[in-house]
Amino acid sequence: MWPFRRRAPAPEAPPAAAARLDRVPDPDLDAPEARVPRLRADGFVDTLAGHGTDRDPRLGMYFLPDLLTEEQEIQIVRGSWLGKRIVGDIVDEAFRPGWELEIGEHAQARAANGDVAGVDEQYAEERKRNVRAAWKRLGVMKALRTALKWERAHGGAAIMLGLDDKQTKPDQKARDTAKLRWLRVIRARDLYPARYYTDPFADKYGEVELWQIIPSSRNGVSGPSPQLLVHESRLIIFGGDRVTDTVEQGQLPGFGDGVLMLVVAALRRFASAIDGMEITARRNGEPWWKVKGLPELLALDKGSGFTARAQAKEMARSALKTNVIDAEDEFGMATAPLTGYREVFEILKDELAAAGGMPKTILWGDTPGGIGDGSAGPRQDWYATVAAWAEDHALPPLERITQILMREDGGEPLEWEIELCPLWEASEKEEAEIEKLEADTDVALVAAQIVAPSQAAQRERWRKRFNLPEMGDALDPAAIPDDIRDPGADPNAPPPVDGGALPPAGEPVQATALNGAQMAGLLGIVRAVTAGEVPREAAIEIVLASVPTLSREQATRMIGPEDFKALAKPVPPAFGAPAAPQDQPPPDAKPKEPAP
Repeated sequence: MWPFRRRAPAPEAPPAAAARLDRVPDPDLDAPEARVPRLRADGFVDTLAGHGTDRDPRLGMYFLPDLLTEEQEIQIVRGSWLGKRIVGDIVDEAFRPGWELEIGEHAQARAANGDVAGVDEQYAEERKRNVRAAWKRLGVMKALRTALKWERAHGGAAIMLGLDDKQTKPDQKARDTAKLRWLRVIRARDLYPARYYTDPFADKYGEVELWQIIPSSRNGVSGPSPQLLVHESRLIIFGGDRVTDTVEQGQLPGFGDGVLMLVVAALRRFASAIDGMEITARRNGEPWWKVKGLPELLALDKGSGFTARAQAKEMARSALKTNVIDAEDEFGMATAPLTGYREVFEILKDELAAAGGMPKTILWGDTPGGIGDGSAGPRQDWYATVAAWAEDHALPPLERITQILMREDGGEPLEWEIELCPLWEASEKEEAEIEKLEADTDVALVAAQIVAPSQAAQRERWRKRFNLPEMGDALDPAAIPDDIRDPGADPNAPPPVDGGALPPAGEPVQATALNGAQMAGLLGIVRAVTAGEVPREAAIEIVLASVPTLSREQATRMIGPEDFKALAKPVPPAFGAPAAPQDQPPPDAKPKEPAP
């Protein structure tokens, strides 16, 4: 029904008389439903042309991945600089700035009830130095980089942990008190799952429990040791990229795919284009010679005629420095245009950068045109990609190795973490701009009284630059005495009243003193009386009603005497008028005698 497409009627079966008598009957092809074209429900259908039916050539296409053997992957990394960069650049970039170990607290810094009793910063720094020294001694970073590159190239790898826990069999679970003595990177093809966790209630259900190490030959020599069963707690597995939990074609059991399988097609097309351009450039300018009667010359005495003619031509060219040919022969130079190759290369470069997951500014070193540094944006995106990749792939194995090292060095701290150092390094100009923005922000916050100057000074940038002392997180304000006339007075003592006498015991301090708002209101009343805006008697009554503790005599003294007159303020001259003359002494005044 409208607006949906109606299904086309099935064509009628041909009459039996039209059937060929010499054809062997086929029940599958002769069935009525077999002769009905299969219709699609997601596009246009043309039953006459076969578009959208089972006769559509597009429906015969299906996808097959480019499966690579480990030997092919090794050759690509060895011989293709593009393949090597796609495999290893993200790994090298993740380890370039280094990793920072932060230890916030040690177990001994907590009391028996679990409350924090203190932080031993000196001990934490010592532990960090010990861990960094162990990283360097064991070659942790080098082993991780090698394993991660093998994982990206071949779909998997592993690091065997040389744990010294007094166990006699490596197929037993390692103890938490084991000490790490060495690291060994193992290829994925040397490992094979031997046993899985079968307890459905275990947290590692379905994962490999025991791995069988089958050492392969190296440099033409057989493996150094026989087959060995190793517990998964003694291995760090780099599993590669897996789409499903089953072993697909081209994958090793327990491992996935590398990144080369996704880029090999783009690498092949780019290499073919480069080779084609090289062949074209080599043939460009190649001379040619159209010889008259060439078949007869070749047939004459097994080609002796053509040989003699070629020798004569070369002799003449050597003597005359030019080509001498027959009047009916033709001689020329082949020219092949090289236009259009750049556009093709740009398309292939875009495809390869997209397949490898790397910006063109990183993979090719291209800098986008325009005003300013056009590579800053793609480079920052690349650094964000590297940081996210390192968080998922490089950080977990590094944390596991560090945990083992800290357990053997006094126990694992309660609070510790490993962070990747910043990949982006700001220039001096950018640092100055950042400092200016932060300084302007601090000035605005202090001016608005949102933060105190001492709080703004605790910014880490200012403390490091100006060597400021570090203060606590919370600022304890000093006690302000109620009697601000005597800064040295006891803040808990009530202020003195008239004559210095203290208020009676038990009477609140607020009943014997005026606060700031009350003083401001009384001053406003006095100004109104002086200006003639409020009668003096009304002002006295207002004061008495506002402050009941005052007497009428005190209120009268506050308002002031009746004959008080405020001095008139001088009126400023009009704009452009000459300034008022200074006060001159009267004409009959005698000049002052100079002091002796």
